[in-house]
Amino acid sequence: ADLAVAKAGDPEKYKWELSFACVSVGTKGMQVKPQMKVGLTTNNFRLDAGLDDVRDGIRLAMKGEMFVEAACKGRSVGELHRSIACDTPGFREALNVVKKMLGQTASTTGSCVSEAARLLGYDREYLEAVLQGDAATLGGLPKQMTLQVQAGASVGVSGKVCLGWCDTRGYHMV
Repeated sequence: ADLAVAKAGDPEKYKWELSFACVSVGTKGMQVKPQMKVGLTTNNFRLDAGLDDVRDGIRLAMKGEMFVEAACKGRSVGELHRSIACDTPGFREALNVVKKMLGQTASTTGSCVSEAARLLGYDREYLEAVLQGDAATLGGLPKQMTLQVQAGASVGVSGKVCLGWCDTRGYHMV
């Protein structure tokens, strides 16, 4: 499985930033921003408090977040389920519940395949064939699928006022 928790030497996946007053240092280098903030951000958690970059409005915040992500590739749901792994407590249990729901056929109690097929506009039998990687029904080798699972929790409080000036993304927010 391709986990978002980065391995050493994997700069694309591992990102961090440490902010103190108007200086932020991280994987993007050192930046001086019009802010008064103390915080630390990594791939799996974020903790910050203070006045954010005033170019994006006046925002006071105190927030803590934890998040995890796992991804894998395969040609059937079974293959995806065998290859994805995550040892984070709670996340692993939630992942097992979803595996059970998607691993069942429409005739099995607790299946969500019929409802998913209806919402996607597919025939139930076709969606089951796709999920099972049934090459005969699909008319050849099934395409590779990507499964990406994300979970997170946060707690905090914030307030923001936008006074119409151009922000760092080019918008004039009011």
